[in-house]
Amino acid sequence: MGYSPDVTLGIWIGYKEPANTLSDAGKSRARSIWALVMNEVTENEKELFVTPQFTKPDGIVSKTVSGYSGKLPTDLTREAGKLVTDIFNVKYVPTEPDDVLVRMKYITYDGVNYIPQEATPSDMVRDKVVVKRAKPIKDLIEELQHAFSVMKGGHKSLDYYMPNDAGEDAPNKIDPRVDDGAAPAAPINVRLKSENGSASITFNKNNESDVVGYRLYRSTDGVTYQNTGKVALAGEATQITDSGESALAYYVTAVDVAGKESVPSAIVSNAWIPEQTNPDEELPWPLDPEDPSNGQALPAAPGQVSIHGENGQYTVSWAANATDDHVTSYSIYISDSSDGSYSNIGSTPRTQYSFQSEAEGGWIKVTAYSSKGESIPSSPVKFGN
Repeated sequence: MGYSPDVTLGIWIGYKEPANTLSDAGKSRARSIWALVMNEVTENEKELFVTPQFTKPDGIVSKTVSGYSGKLPTDLTREAGKLVTDIFNVKYVPTEPDDVLVRMKYITYDGVNYIPQEATPSDMVRDKVVVKRAKPIKDLIEELQHAFSVMKGGHKSLDYYMPNDAGEDAPNKIDPRVDDGAAPAAPINVRLKSENGSASITFNKNNESDVVGYRLYRSTDGVTYQNTGKVALAGEATQITDSGESALAYYVTAVDVAGKESVPSAIVSNAWIPEQTNPDEELPWPLDPEDPSNGQALPAAPGQVSIHGENGQYTVSWAANATDDHVTSYSIYISDSSDGSYSNIGSTPRTQYSFQSEAEGGWIKVTAYSSKGESIPSSPVKFGN
């Protein structure tokens, strides 16, 4: 819809059934068509356009408000850049502050943000600005899962229906994970890769359901170890990066919801060569008749990762791993910077994955899963601007 002081013109463009929505490109075409029609009318029906400009009535004011709620912006609203200037009847200018953006501590489990339990360590908890919704994401997920259970025919994955900012949902329930009473097992398959003065430590995800994250410890003398303060939270890529300039060795521990910490993992270091198997030693083959991987190591990181798409709709694809890797699925991780913290956005048995993002750009990594665990991530690939 658009109007002049004398003429109001509306153009409708869409689908016969309300099953689809216009893309950004479709909305742009609709605006272009409206402009073409309006220009044609003003050129050929000049007698309709007799008022040169709008006259502002009394009692109308301009006010900058929160783009989330329409209420008065707070410092958090301004920091987020979600400001809108609009026209108001002076009688109805908002007087209450925005209550949609709040700063909270939260912990993420199965894609839902929760209030941390009292015993959960602070380094396993996020503290950032989140969005209070009329309907929390957890409630939306439960409604979708119920709909899926009674739906006839197929449906898209749950991720397809999630808003792009689902990860910024303010929690309203306490983390449901239950402490199993025991300290977690030490992470396994810990690996170290050093490059350009930076150390990347990768490891397998623990199987315990109450594990909330992992800590990285560093040694500069090979004897004493200090907590680096760097962590990988459950649900993120099992990878931690350190400057590594003076480090001699590292190990990783797992931490559970009650704050209990595992014993250290195996130590990884570039300072010595790990013990090697005697090349003349004859190993039984196959090692496990029930295991198709026959004792092979973790799968290789996926290669030839590429991303195409636009207007917030992207598809990432990669080359299939070798048959000997016995890959069962691939996981996709996203971050706003190449060396930042990556969050899992989905998994698939195929060699491509489609996702939505409102961000102007970001970075994607892909890992491969087999019965032996998760590979190290692929090299990061950028999407968007």
